[in-house]
Amino acid sequence: MDRNSPHIQLAYHSIACFSDDGTLDLEEINFLMGIALADKNIDDDERRVLSSIFSKISMADVAPKVWDRIKAIKEKHSIP
Repeated sequence: MDRNSPHIQLAYHSIACFSDDGTLDLEEINFLMGIALADKNIDDDERRVLSSIFSKISMADVAPKVWDRIKAIKEKHSIP
């Protein structure tokens, strides 16, 4: 497995994003989406990793604008 694959980079960088406060803010979500969309496409591996990342966040953990962004990303990119 290529360590530079976007889905590996997503998983790696999500650890750093979660490590500071246990959740994600809007800037961190946008950063992760920048990795996922670098090739203008979200493949099944990236979708799986993003689903895993988002499953660790509840509405109570984040600001409303962050939750709205997560919901919009999930809908737009068919992320379960």
